[in-house]
Amino acid sequence: MNYKIIGRYDVTRVIKEYPKKQAMINAAISDVIYKSKGEVCRSPSPSSPTQSKAMQIYSDKYIQRLEQELEAVDFAIQELRKLHDWETAYTVIDMLYFRQTHTVDGVVQALNISQRKTEKIIKAFRENVATKLGRVQYFVTK
Repeated sequence: MNYKIIGRYDVTRVIKEYPKKQAMINAAISDVIYKSKGEVCRSPSPSSPTQSKAMQIYSDKYIQRLEQELEAVDFAIQELRKLHDWETAYTVIDMLYFRQTHTVDGVVQALNISQRKTEKIIKAFRENVATKLGRVQYFVTK
């Protein structure tokens, strides 16, 4: 069975934004909490302002998407830990995506590993993130 990743750029963006993602979630929650009191809540008659804010945070689509993206990259990192040489694999992802200090060729030279192994690690990581986000389309070839 073959597959293709839908929205390759989107998956790359999700991975690169991972270090900032928790701060983005906290900022979005703060925006909901500290909105002006004059705004009307969309929830059906909450009994207190605290419940109103909690319902807004829980139902906010932006916060849900950020949390889903954070969980997808966390899942992919956990999958990396199952590999025999997971420290090297994590270092590849960290240098290439999180810190963004090296290109693929730079990672190969810095860690003294093969191009093929590096590309295999990157592909597996991107596939895990895409799978968790539901961005993988499977198809059968004959």
